[in-house]
Amino acid sequence: MGPLSTLSIRHRTLQGSCSTAPVCLDARQAAADLIVQNGSVRTVRAAHELLLEALAAELTFTDEHMTLPIPPELVREEVSRLPSPYGLKGGAAREILGALAHKRAVRAPRDLDLIRRGSFKIPTDDEIAAAWMPHDYRHGARVELVRSMQRYLGSRDITVNEVAVFGELVSASLLCALDTLGQTLRPSRYRGGSIHRQPALDGRVFLKMVRLFAEAEVYGDPIEIVGIPDAVLFSEFDLALHLDKAFQRNSAVARVFADTLVLLGALAASSDPLAMLLE
Repeated sequence: MGPLSTLSIRHRTLQGSCSTAPVCLDARQAAADLIVQNGSVRTVRAAHELLLEALAAELTFTDEHMTLPIPPELVREEVSRLPSPYGLKGGAAREILGALAHKRAVRAPRDLDLIRRGSFKIPTDDEIAAAWMPHDYRHGARVELVRSMQRYLGSRDITVNEVAVFGELVSASLLCALDTLGQTLRPSRYRGGSIHRQPALDGRVFLKMVRLFAEAEVYGDPIEIVGIPDAVLFSEFDLALHLDKAFQRNSAVARVFADTLVLLGALAASSDPLAMLLE
């Protein structure tokens, strides 16, 4: 594989059964309707009703996203110590919403990614980033500013990342909440294609989806990937980066990550795909 490789995808969807059917199946259908009908009033109303029933919480709906309180038992100690006005995005926020949706304990995130409401950087941003996400900070990661919640949620790479946690509240787009309930990984709306065009999926996003699929498989969570384009371009660096992140979870996740790439046709077939990647 060269520095950049274009790979044809063998399977455009990885199917996963729902562990919480029929709620999971209902959520998958509601998400599909919301996308196909471009957020019509009827589909938005149906999504609200499903989420109110499934999450059994005091939901607040604003435009195309929702906000709900986090029960105290789901707030991990390291998160409760995060100073205001900073919040969480990425895996830590996904875990909280996932625990709410599937009535389980919050699993330890692989790392913390921080956000703050505001339009301008302040001196404490770098101090907080260095203290709370030291590894990523050394590699260039910084606190992301959230100027508008709606814009922020609409700029993520995959739908289950359209979530943010500030204090004891979690905010998520309707598609994020539905795909979390429906245990579905899909490109976000601005990347995800339509009936008229292919998904515009960056290779790094594709690799992230496969890695999250591998994590779910190891946890025993039946999940599916949808919205994969016919061909994906990614570099050896991107592949190594996501393999490293998979190993940060454990070797089982790394092995499923490699096996899934072979299944999708993104890696050449091998008797030991993980060993091949490590060579």
